[in-house]
Amino acid sequence: MKVKLWNKTINFTYGSLFCKKMKKLLCLILVAGIFGFASCKKKDNSSDNPPNPKGTCRMISYQDSTQINNFYYNAAGRISSIEFIYSSSDTGRNNYYYDNDHVAYMTSSQGWRIDTVRYTWDSGRYTGFTEYGVVYKILYNNLNQIIRIEEYQDSVKMAYSEYTWDSNNNCTLSTDYALSGSQFVANHKSEITFGTNRNFYYSVGMPPVNSLGVGLAMFFSPNNLIKVKFTYPLQGSSTTLVFYYTSFNSYGYPLRYNLTDTLNHYINSASMSYACP
Repeated sequence: MKVKLWNKTINFTYGSLFCKKMKKLLCLILVAGIFGFASCKKKDNSSDNPPNPKGTCRMISYQDSTQINNFYYNAAGRISSIEFIYSSSDTGRNNYYYDNDHVAYMTSSQGWRIDTVRYTWDSGRYTGFTEYGVVYKILYNNLNQIIRIEEYQDSVKMAYSEYTWDSNNNCTLSTDYALSGSQFVANHKSEITFGTNRNFYYSVGMPPVNSLGVGLAMFFSPNNLIKVKFTYPLQGSSTTLVFYYTSFNSYGYPLRYNLTDTLNHYINSASMSYACP
């Protein structure tokens, strides 16, 4: 199956449906290096978890076998820019522009292409955004958790995603629905298991995820991901990714992880660094 990532098309079997609607950072982190499987023995990482993680860190770099991501923050500690480096001649950037304490719009650039995402803000929270001419509406429950994002094209609802949260404010389930004829059908489901440490995605802060689906679940959940199961109901198939953390900093944020499938096949490794109090 082919996946379009900006101006690149790659052949990919794992996670291809959610990649099409996922924020670039998240998609690349999960799929980078997934092609070259090799045997790898899992390590029991339960002893790596430092007790009572504390404090707040901001991830300033992420690196795996195919890319380097650098993160920049403003004086208030909010994300201002993300740099995506794939090679010396292939670099992209997201720039976030604020209106007081919230993102008013974001620009994404790679080469000659520049796209703008504009956000709507009301009563202290994001209520929607417009991306590539598509309008998204964000709905909340009484705990201020996002429970649905709806996609509209020419005022017609074309798709939506629903979210389920646990008592720790982690999103344990996201389900994507798409319009098929006159009905909406589930075409992708993500089930997420979390640990007791911190989530390196979450450390970036809260610019909204510009997508439906599992992207929001990962970026808005405070605890570290342990396992993500992707199910494709229309295809009758599923795949699972497992995160094995080999080290954490003293604040409970991961410094390195290995990504495998459930059969211990090695997929990728990544390292992260942070600015901490």
